[in-house]
Amino acid sequence: MQDKEGVRVEVAKALGNIAGEATVAPLVHLLKDKSELVRREAAKALGDSKSQEAIVPLQEALDDPDPQTRYAVLDSLTRLGWSPKKDGE
Repeated sequence: MQDKEGVRVEVAKALGNIAGEATVAPLVHLLKDKSELVRREAAKALGDSKSQEAIVPLQEALDDPDPQTRYAVLDSLTRLGWSPKKDGE
């Protein structure tokens, strides 16, 4: 892990520990990071935020190229009460 990448991972973790509405915007920014580790931690932290504002950015991240990040995204969406729409809904 590169030094700057490690800092961004730690920032995402710290924001997850704070949680709340104020953390959503910086976490959404980290959700688009070039590092899958950073994106994964941001996804987890967005689930911890308990903010409904995190749902749309997380939905957009469902197509992340990293399978572990996609799992973290889906887990966070589930914790926020989201479920995929079924045909006809």
